[in-house]
Amino acid sequence: MTRKWLVVFLAQVLLTFSMVRTAESAKNVLMIADVNAAWHVDSEVELAEYLESVGYSVTIQHIGDMAGEAFAEEQRDLASQFDVVYLGDSIGSVTISQGDFEGSEFFMGELDVPIISQEAYMWDEALWVSRDRFFDFGDTFQAQEDGVLGAFTDMSIVAPNHPLAAGLSGDVSVYTDPYGFNFGFIPTMGKGVDVIATVPGQPEYATLFVYEKGSELVGGSTSPGMRIGMYLGQNVAPVDLDGDGTNNRFDRLTENGKQLIKAAFDYATGSGGILGDFDHDGLLTLADINSLSAAVRAASSDASFDLNGDSLVNNTDREVWVNDLKRTYFGDANLDGEFNSADFVAVFQSGQYEDSTPGNSDWSTGDWNGDADFDSSDFVAAFQAGGYENGPRAAVAAVPEPISGNLLLLGGLSLLRRARRKK
Repeated sequence: MTRKWLVVFLAQVLLTFSMVRTAESAKNVLMIADVNAAWHVDSEVELAEYLESVGYSVTIQHIGDMAGEAFAEEQRDLASQFDVVYLGDSIGSVTISQGDFEGSEFFMGELDVPIISQEAYMWDEALWVSRDRFFDFGDTFQAQEDGVLGAFTDMSIVAPNHPLAAGLSGDVSVYTDPYGFNFGFIPTMGKGVDVIATVPGQPEYATLFVYEKGSELVGGSTSPGMRIGMYLGQNVAPVDLDGDGTNNRFDRLTENGKQLIKAAFDYATGSGGILGDFDHDGLLTLADINSLSAAVRAASSDASFDLNGDSLVNNTDREVWVNDLKRTYFGDANLDGEFNSADFVAVFQSGQYEDSTPGNSDWSTGDWNGDADFDSSDFVAAFQAGGYENGPRAAVAAVPEPISGNLLLLGGLSLLRRARRKK
């Protein structure tokens, strides 16, 4: 009897702990909508219900006809308390154009909170697109270019490795019947934009895109936070598709369409993707550490490379990538999780040690300090990190102590360097 009671008690404790952890981990979404735009709100309410079904906590803020600076300040204060803000097209571009951001009027422009917007007609105010409505941005129902004008069922995924692509690639069906896409004309968008999907057959028209925090917007200004332009077109063709008494575009979405929406919220809240995976292939590889090293050399301001969140991109971020994310050591040229003699064989076979070609080395050929050359300073960096012949890095690593083997190897490398110079 006692044993049975104990089992029940432990089960209850575990269930309670699980519920608490779930509540703590739920990401909070602020969805801004216009209570007066009933047929738009149907769609946004259904979207909120979908997000809650996949683990988000959603607060819908109905803004109605509120206006003025007091309203804008109130919304900014509210938004700063959430993990992500979603702007539906029910609010209209005029409602949110009540601020001052880099010469524009987007009232949330200065917030560092991630923002996802389905209202394409505010993208110009937010400096995500240029200003020529129906040409630089808009909805394909109202576009002024023949190729992009119209309704579609498919979109073209052009960055399949990006987390926002939700594992999809090529032309994918997102609507059950033809409907419009929001779009931005890529040649006139900001230099920092990453395009994930385009209007089918129109590679210059983005319909799903992101500006990372710190990336360059239109006009050269810097984005204070992540900004995602959502493909879901304007609600200009109301039809009750499923007979539920509402006429909203959420009824038109395929599973792919919903998957892309979830991916946007996951990415914006850090729930999706792998930190340090800069090429978005789902792995931490040579390409990623090389990209990070190049960003450090260039003194990049791209926040995606700021792995420790100190608003800087420097060698500390390389240490985070190597030690904490990849769980290996400086000197692990082949990235197999260990720094050993196999790495020496690999780097010396590359033939780049103190060669006469500047900037030709990467991590796999001996550039462990990130300066794009392979020389004695790389061995200093590797042996100071203390990982040689330590085996795989433990889950919780102790601070390594210098060992005599490391010192002997450094001495040997010094002799090798002198011998090479005498030749």
